[in-house]
Amino acid sequence: MQSPRLGSETCLNLIPIVAGAAGSRPPGPLVFLPTPGTRTFATAGNGPIRDIFYEDGRCFCISGEEAYSISAAGGATLLGSVAASQLPAKIAGNGSGGSQIMFVSGGSGYIYNWSTAVWAEITDSDFPDNVQSCEFSDGYFLALGYNTRSVNYSASFNGTSWGATDIFQKSQTTDNIRNLSVINKNIYLIGSKTIEVWKNTGDATTTFKPYQVIIEQGIDPFAGIAKVGNALAWIGQNEHGKGRAYRDINLAPVPFSHPGVEDIWASYGRTDDAVCWTMLYRGQLLFVVSFLTEEATWAANMTAEPPIWFEMGYLDPLDGEQKAHLGRCHAFAFNKHLVGSRTDGSIYEMAADAYYDDDTRPIRRVRRAPHIFVPQRSMTINRFAVQVDSGVAATTGQGSDPKLMVTYSVNGGNTYSDELLMDTGAIGEYDTRVEINRLGQGDDWVFQLATSEPIAHAWRDASIDAEADAS
Repeated sequence: MQSPRLGSETCLNLIPIVAGAAGSRPPGPLVFLPTPGTRTFATAGNGPIRDIFYEDGRCFCISGEEAYSISAAGGATLLGSVAASQLPAKIAGNGSGGSQIMFVSGGSGYIYNWSTAVWAEITDSDFPDNVQSCEFSDGYFLALGYNTRSVNYSASFNGTSWGATDIFQKSQTTDNIRNLSVINKNIYLIGSKTIEVWKNTGDATTTFKPYQVIIEQGIDPFAGIAKVGNALAWIGQNEHGKGRAYRDINLAPVPFSHPGVEDIWASYGRTDDAVCWTMLYRGQLLFVVSFLTEEATWAANMTAEPPIWFEMGYLDPLDGEQKAHLGRCHAFAFNKHLVGSRTDGSIYEMAADAYYDDDTRPIRRVRRAPHIFVPQRSMTINRFAVQVDSGVAATTGQGSDPKLMVTYSVNGGNTYSDELLMDTGAIGEYDTRVEINRLGQGDDWVFQLATSEPIAHAWRDASIDAEADAS
């Protein structure tokens, strides 16, 4: 929560993992793994990278007002120009059945045929005006126009041909469609207040029809959706309000954001430009949402139940402020986690052995713990100790003498001490005790750990040697 008295916890650039999972024996209830850094894989135009798509060895992106193909070696080849827009762009493909990739940007649609290497704007008069999103389902490209309740579909495996009557319409509810998604052959027509779910019937005359169910939650941000495992997840909105994360379970909206996180989102001046993406990293399925105007990125570890939220961020070298994570969109391509930059034409690889952001920028990692107190009594803390992977360090240079910075509050998080340094051990010094002694007396203790060291040690647990003072 925004009041330090209601909630002190912070977790920045550290992934909380539940202890006791199969094959693990960590000593505490949570283990905190460092988020992966970002190193440049490719550069495509001037950016930002508004969408990235990969399938069967082929990778494509939209960078600003241009479309590119990306090779496994990190080369970028210009395919053509797209219309400008502040909205996220969208890419979909119809596989080897049509050899086509569809690009949507700025109200226009484009087709690239990768078998003939031909790029062209879609000029069929029955293609929707002001198209804002696209998908592929059962042989058809789906195209969504702006501020409408209708979805157009293409000829079978041919995104250049569209029929005047090849349309289906959100019919059970009245709000316009803001985006669409296809998961498990279900077509989600996502409005501002509700979601209708449709499917392909296989019928020659009625190709698509709705399930007789309505999901009573729409979306706030246009791009606030992502596929999480085999389910849709989104940042919700309906007539009651907005600012809660949901996932679809059996065609019902199940919230998975925390009230404390929602309280922070409610303080943002703008949320409708948020973008979402998902990645499976070291066995943890992460749902990521970046509020672009607010320069804030949140992520939920969906492997935990309930999901555990944390922050991701980029330490801006120009002003030293923590900003939104560099990644705006994601694709698992060439056996790498690739993210497109929100600021320029960079496509980054996120990897466990990338210890910096943007190749050379330090990553600040912070964990602020819950309150520690005894009601109506002060506490004296004799020792504060942390269990980390001692002896994990770089061989030379930055990170060869790694340290954790600890600061603490004795008044519930309203003010904090100066930073104190704790050694975590040079390489091979596995028996290093990471602790600090004689911290004194306080009523409501909050501890915070931080580091920017370019090493990959996990933070496992913390303990105190304390005694409650006489009341």
